[in-house]
Amino acid sequence: MNTISTEVQVKQLESWLRLADPEFTSKGMVVDAKVRRLFMVELQNKITKEGRVLTVEWKNLGGGVYRCFLL
Repeated sequence: MNTISTEVQVKQLESWLRLADPEFTSKGMVVDAKVRRLFMVELQNKITKEGRVLTVEWKNLGGGVYRCFLL
């Protein structure tokens, strides 16, 4: 079984938040708690998009699942 490492998932999430259309990033993406924790540690919960530093918002959906999005 092939699995994607948590580090790769964090990089994919960061890329998606930076490059995706604001319509999609405002709806968010669902991730697990491990990805959220590593994102917050490695990137301090911030990304740079179009020259602005943005803070990623998180909503706990329960069971170790979170939705991350940009406002």
